[in-house]
Amino acid sequence: MRIQDKYLHVLKRNKIVNLLNNQKDLDLTIEILEFLQANSHIFYEIKGVKDLKILKSNLMYDIDETKDELKSVKVVLEHFYKQINQKQKELGLEQY
Repeated sequence: MRIQDKYLHVLKRNKIVNLLNNQKDLDLTIEILEFLQANSHIFYEIKGVKDLKILKSNLMYDIDETKDELKSVKVVLEHFYKQINQKQKELGLEQY
């Protein structure tokens, strides 16, 4: 548990270092970090919004995947419907 805690601490520190290295305005970044440290509830709200965006993205992916599956099922059903109509014609049965 201690090792995991230390790993997470180092990981977060590395994220902050990377953020500082990638930002053009280091002063602003430091101000933001200090603000979030002093107002941790806002940090968790921002994190919650980020998590919701990820959830939305995953749901949109699932919707697209479901649409593709429905298209495939529709193609198969159309094929079976054509086969049924053809058999009905061959047998001289009434078609619906």
